[in-house]
Amino acid sequence: MMPRPIRLPGPTATYYGIAAGIPRVVNGTTDQRLTDITDRLLLLPLPRDIFVYQGTTFMPRLGSYTFGTVVVGSSSPVVTFTIENLGYPELHLTSTPAIQLGGTNPGDFSVTQPASTTLGPSRTTTFTVTFTPTTTGPRTATVSIANDDDDESSYTFTVNGTGQAQGSNSYLLWTK
Repeated sequence: MMPRPIRLPGPTATYYGIAAGIPRVVNGTTDQRLTDITDRLLLLPLPRDIFVYQGTTFMPRLGSYTFGTVVVGSSSPVVTFTIENLGYPELHLTSTPAIQLGGTNPGDFSVTQPASTTLGPSRTTTFTVTFTPTTTGPRTATVSIANDDDDESSYTFTVNGTGQAQGSNSYLLWTK
């Protein structure tokens, strides 16, 4: 029976390890036996695996990021997303452009493309998204990252925000 794989961090990649022991009996005195276990570790590299973060927060596949409320015609602060390959073989972003916007209101969001579309083990690249609403109300778009990850070949999440009319803030002045 094979031992169950365990996840071990490596210096440049993460591995699944299967540990197997080989027992060896060492005779001491006639009334004493010692058992020395020699461990052998078989390291199997993880398959390529895409992860996306906004800052240090993991951006789950099918998750969403909210820009909040922005005045129509103005732009939100630029938000940076990081793509990381946590597997061993290279991860390739396979569409052109690498980051694509779709969904209901893609024209209200803009993307800067990553500098690299090939990520080695434990390597990262970044892209940015900015929200510039063209009209009032809720606005949403889908961010899609096509890649050669075996189980997440289309990494997709939603970005959303609300467009606010210019000068629509309410102010009250209280006097005595």
